[in-house]
Amino acid sequence: MYVLENANENPMTGTWTFKGKITDSTDRWAIDGTVLTVNKQHYFIWSGWEETDGSFQNLYIAKMSDPRTISSERVLISTPDHDWETSPGKINEGPQVTIKGDTINLVYSANGSWTDSYCLGLITAKIGDDLMNPGSWVKQDQPIFSSANGVYGPGHHSIVASPDGAEDWIIYHAARWPGSGWTRKVHAQKFTWNEDNTPNLGEPADPNKPVAKPSGEPVRQRYEAEDALLVKDPNGDTSPAVRRESSASGGMKIANINNANDYAQFTVNVPEAGFYVMSVRNANGSPNAAEASHILSVNGSSGANLNIVYSGPNRWGASTAKVYLKEGGNILRFWKGNNLAEIDSMDIFKLDASEILFESPGYTLGLGETRNLPLYTVTGTTYTAVDTGASFSSSNLKVAVIDGGTQVKAVGAGSTTITATYNGKMTTANVTVIAEPESVQSVVMSGLTGILTSGQTSQPLQVTARYNNYEVQNVTADAQYTSSNPGVARIDSNSATRSVYAVKPGTTLITGEYNGKKAAFHLTVIAASDAVQVVSTVKTPSGVAPKPPGVVDVVYNSKSKKAKIVSWELAGLDFSSLGTVQVPVTLKLGGRNISSAITVEVIPGWGLDDIVNQLRNQLANFSYPLGDGLGNYNQSKYDAFVAEVDKAEKMAGNAELSKEQFDRELDKLAGAEAALLGSLNNIQDGVLYNAYRDFSGDTAGKYPYGIITEALTNGASATVQEENGNKFLRLTTTAVSGKANLFLPYTGEVKAEADQRIVIEYRARLNSSFQYANGAMIRNDSGTGNYSMVTAFDTGKIIVQDGGTKKAVLNVANNIWYKVKIVANWDAKTYTVYIDDVPVAIDYKFRHTGGDKLTGQLFGVDGYANASIDFDDFKAMVILK
Repeated sequence: MYVLENANENPMTGTWTFKGKITDSTDRWAIDGTVLTVNKQHYFIWSGWEETDGSFQNLYIAKMSDPRTISSERVLISTPDHDWETSPGKINEGPQVTIKGDTINLVYSANGSWTDSYCLGLITAKIGDDLMNPGSWVKQDQPIFSSANGVYGPGHHSIVASPDGAEDWIIYHAARWPGSGWTRKVHAQKFTWNEDNTPNLGEPADPNKPVAKPSGEPVRQRYEAEDALLVKDPNGDTSPAVRRESSASGGMKIANINNANDYAQFTVNVPEAGFYVMSVRNANGSPNAAEASHILSVNGSSGANLNIVYSGPNRWGASTAKVYLKEGGNILRFWKGNNLAEIDSMDIFKLDASEILFESPGYTLGLGETRNLPLYTVTGTTYTAVDTGASFSSSNLKVAVIDGGTQVKAVGAGSTTITATYNGKMTTANVTVIAEPESVQSVVMSGLTGILTSGQTSQPLQVTARYNNYEVQNVTADAQYTSSNPGVARIDSNSATRSVYAVKPGTTLITGEYNGKKAAFHLTVIAASDAVQVVSTVKTPSGVAPKPPGVVDVVYNSKSKKAKIVSWELAGLDFSSLGTVQVPVTLKLGGRNISSAITVEVIPGWGLDDIVNQLRNQLANFSYPLGDGLGNYNQSKYDAFVAEVDKAEKMAGNAELSKEQFDRELDKLAGAEAALLGSLNNIQDGVLYNAYRDFSGDTAGKYPYGIITEALTNGASATVQEENGNKFLRLTTTAVSGKANLFLPYTGEVKAEADQRIVIEYRARLNSSFQYANGAMIRNDSGTGNYSMVTAFDTGKIIVQDGGTKKAVLNVANNIWYKVKIVANWDAKTYTVYIDDVPVAIDYKFRHTGGDKLTGQLFGVDGYANASIDFDDFKAMVILK
């Protein structure tokens, strides 16, 4: 541990000076130091090793002669001795001291911080005790805070007061999902005190249930998911949607922002201009625990990346940013970024701070674009623009440079951090430079309804342009407007209003064009005498295009009638946002076709449509090996699964679908899929195969079902191929360096007794020359990065790992199939490798000896261009020696 010193009373100002190591005479490994002061005597408390082997961590105390010097020998005050402190990690760490009355509360973290068993323990002493006497410290025999209510491995805490000092709160970190290890997030909750002056922390609060904010915090404005305007990418196959979700703060969430130009938009009203804190409650449930993001644009500004780390579906967290808002209405847009993330709600409150800030937390620039990044000083809740005296720097000069001392110029695609320094303060903003110059991506036209009556004038037209840097600008005055049939409807000659005037009955296409991009709207004009009011309404779940009813109730010439729907026009309409949408329809009434409009009410859905889309995509793009042979699934079970998906698709558009019906259909889908997967034939001649794939039952051109994608980047592909009647799996990368890594999971318990051996086989063929490919990295269950055995292809050689050393065992050539067989002695943690039935590596040591069983094998290309490799005949089994 080391000491930094600052002479200033305010630690956020002044200069920090390195003063060297702080240690006792043993100078053993030590972390997590904290200071306790009693009766003007300083004590240092920390976590450290007894010896040098690191087999366990204790808590120690020592006296201090000054704030950076230990002046006594260390004294042991706690060692992990209870079961909850020792399995699997024998650790006491993270001590923090809080004094209440005459009681010294030393709360510490126990067990392995990478496990769900991490927890908090308590040791107490009295103010008048001899704190250097180990007997003065009393440890409780049970943890005072441990996993509960969907929170796993809580620990490494701090105790703080609410802003007004009226409440005590604990801040701690916990696993983002069960078993996530050191992938963690921060939690906070209020706690109380017991009569004996010890903390009563209770249980971790359910992260999906609301808690009251700390007393004295500024007032927040909350905007719920259902308040948002959702906009679908015109070229997208799916739509953003408002979904019902019990764990969301308002019972609803924004889901399925999936296409490049999808976004959710909130209108935020603030009483005065200035800087505000925006806190978005969101969840990332992306495949393979990948990070996700949304692109934030404020009032049409260029986009700032808002990262959303993985926690799992409906495991909510928060992403925050400090943003400048103008007085009155502000538009905040959240565009599709990386992967998939959902939004529950957004809170806005005034920033009260002393710092300098860029106007936005980040920017997206077109290649070659130059712009100023406005900078402000913030003091309390007031702000002042910085016009001169600031200095700027870029962390990556290949991406952006400082031009003329104050402007940022985008010179290459990528990302960089821009740092501003002013009056001893510093702030940063992330700048992303896209590969193309700034340009208009699309335009949107508003102000029209589907039907006008002869002689009627529409609302003023408005055209907005969306740029590839996520800027949105009103270009109404500069856009060009046309009508395909001016005799039916014409563009008003008044350039100030740009409205549409309905001349006579008929149809026309109204187009707005700006910078080569067009937006078009189908308009129907009817005679006043033909006006028909459709009384019936249609409901549809958010994000689902409605189905037309056959017959509707109408009012025509003041009389109620029935009318048949001949057709309706959904083109250009968006059913993402909650509310109503007017859909143009053609009605059959009294033997005549009459145009009108029907109201479609968009209500929150359950997301069954999204589940169906995922399953449809799975069925369309994945190859299920079907048949009676080894490694194949049953055809009738597959057909039953497809039939259940068909049924769910019909239910997905039912706006009246209840929670019970939704849950019941999910159970049926899961049951049908489980029955299909359970039909896998993995036994032959009395041998149980924990993995078997020869691709004979697969469909060429598709991805093989049951093999997990770990990485397919920069256009890399994995598809079943057929050659001379034999099917196999081919992995390729493009001219851009990419990864094509897949994982074949094993079923059952892949481990062996002393009289058994684990046998793993596969065939591989190199089709091009590239540096490195994973043949079989065989993973154990102690962690996703822990591999017991490794075979690979390295620059024309097959290599096998012996402990920590990679050894070349055979030269290989392109376009030749090689059969690799691995025979493992689980008891001895050794393995032998055969190439084409010839032993090439005998009794090599496991690379990683941990774990209770093998879980599968990683194979593929690990980041190279123009790579091509084939795999076939995967087998894994446990046999007698």
